[in-house]
Amino acid sequence: IRSAYTFLPLYMVSYYNGLGAPLGFLSFFIAAARSVDVITDPLMGWVTDSTRTRLGRRRPYLLAAPPIYAVILALHVLPPRLGEGQAI
Repeated sequence: IRSAYTFLPLYMVSYYNGLGAPLGFLSFFIAAARSVDVITDPLMGWVTDSTRTRLGRRRPYLLAAPPIYAVILALHVLPPRLGEGQAI
């Protein structure tokens, strides 16, 4: 799974570059996402360690996260259709 997080930005850069997005913006947002991970990963670890449900500590997150992640991934590769001359 970790390899998907490693290789996804590589494919997304070439995809969005083909759509006309500047490489500087792409690299900034990839770096910003990695910087946010520095805070959210330990925080989410603490949240899952503190969770007590009948399903266990992490299973509720493992059941809820894949559909959310699938929608977000689909939104990444399906840009909005704009009329001619319009920009995002």
